Amino acid sequence: MPGSSDHGHRRTANPLPAYTPRPYQHEAVAALLAAAARGVQRPLLVLPTGTGKTIIFALLVQRRGGRALILAHRDELIQQAVDKLHLVDPSNSR
Repeated sequence: MPGSSDHGHRRTANPLPAYTPRPYQHEAVAALLAAAARGVQRPLLVLPTGTGKTIIFALLVQRRGGRALILAHRDELIQQAVDKLHLVDPSNSR
């Protein structure tokens, strides 16, 4: 409807394109999984802006399976994380 605002929450019917992670994103996931195997309970991932930290999070969720809790101070960040989870694993339910 013209003039109405959906605040970015409306979903389109078009599927997201397939995503091929960058090599350093795979390396980050491997390092996080290795840290967990060594008993590290609170790993910290630090990367520059635009390097795909949310993709790394989505890859980690995919590899570990199960559920993930996403906390953020903005709805847009939550939606970004949901979109990346679906991009990495389209079979993931919303």
